[in-house]
Order: sequence, then C-alpha cells, then structure tokens
Amino acid sequence: MAEKGILGLLHPRIVRTTAPSLNGLVAVFKTQEAFRCEAVACLVLIPIAFWLVA
Repeated sequence: MAEKGILGLLHPRIVRTTAPSLNGLVAVFKTQEAFRCEAVACLVLIPIAFWLVA
C-alpha cells in the first residue's frame, strides 16, 4: 500500500464537509444581518490593511 501523505488522508474529509459548510454559510448570510455587515466590513477593511502595511 502506497503512503498517501497528509493531504491524501484529508482529501475525503475535505470533500465531504465542503458542501454542508457552504450551505451553512449561505443560510447564515440570508438570515443574519450582523453576519452580512461583518462580511462586508472584512471585504473592505482587509485589503485596506494590506495596502497600509505594504
């Protein structure tokens, strides 16, 4: 049996858990205004932070 390495062992878990995680994010984005506000703030402020540091 060939050694798969750490990514080979994690791959099935990542594939299985991606869809439910994305479904949860979509549900929270639709129902929670505070989450939407924080997501928009992160989309704006994180690039500004990198721009200020550079």
